[in-house]
Amino acid sequence: MVQYTQELLTYPLPAERWPALLTFWQTEWNHTDVDWLEALRGAYADSLAIRLAVAYSDGRIVGTASAYYPRGGAEICCCADVLTLQDMRGHGIAANLTDTVVKSAFGAGCRVAYLGNANKPRSVYEKIGFQRIRGAVMRRGAPGEADPEAGWYAAGQPLSVRDTVWADLPGVACLLAQPLSICVADYPRGLVSAKYADPPRCVSNFTTVWYEVANRGGKMLTLAGASPYRVLGFGTLTPEPGPARGHRAVVEVVAHDNHEQGIELLIEGLMAEARRRNYRAVHAYVVESDQSKARYLRKAGFSSVAELPAQVRLGGRSLGVSLFSIVAALS
Repeated sequence: MVQYTQELLTYPLPAERWPALLTFWQTEWNHTDVDWLEALRGAYADSLAIRLAVAYSDGRIVGTASAYYPRGGAEICCCADVLTLQDMRGHGIAANLTDTVVKSAFGAGCRVAYLGNANKPRSVYEKIGFQRIRGAVMRRGAPGEADPEAGWYAAGQPLSVRDTVWADLPGVACLLAQPLSICVADYPRGLVSAKYADPPRCVSNFTTVWYEVANRGGKMLTLAGASPYRVLGFGTLTPEPGPARGHRAVVEVVAHDNHEQGIELLIEGLMAEARRRNYRAVHAYVVESDQSKARYLRKAGFSSVAELPAQVRLGGRSLGVSLFSIVAALS
């Protein structure tokens, strides 16, 4: 039996702890779902709590696991940074550390945990109560919580649109694990509803969108529900690259089926930002099956300017994409 000890830490961590952790993670990865150094420094700590479980054996780090959840109003947590040194694998370290951080998140008020894991017949996470939903997405409910998502996405909630913050990471992961009727949740980043394709990732859905939008100098908005970090949808305004960067952008929106009307609110918020920036044109790419998205874009003044055949292939079908554009309303 391998002997090891473990401790549970809360970010930010003192600078003297960073080198050992960074060196450990770099034995396996170049990067993960969040910027390690920024997270260790507490860059996201104004809205996102991060608990880190660390295992030690013979004075060295041999395993880690993290849980991410909002500070205040926590409902969902995501697990990440799960790694065991290769020569220490097979002894239950990853499962124990993950169980530790999940229970910590449940103690903080979270009612469900999500994580991303390669789709394979057996997973170590099944030993601690996780079940595979579809593709890379696994889920574990808190004790007595069979289906809290049903209440979170229930119709009739007050809706509001606000700037996206890091505390929305778990909410975005949860939303994109649902079988949304909108086929393509984010065309520029290739995010597809779990209803139409097996999700290849879970936690990194948020960072896939966030980092590209932020790096382009764009804007990401959240459609929030009855609690502070209940993500019912999100939208992005992504400046186009090169010479078009300062005057042209792509807009994208998605919302849960029960809150389709929130698409209109997201588009309004994104277009207000486009006008503030004096953009000359805004485009949107809409897969032919996403008629609700097309309808709200037309309501906002967009019109279809081109049809692009066979741009998306899902479930053995090739789908066309409509290019929508709006110019006059911005000038």
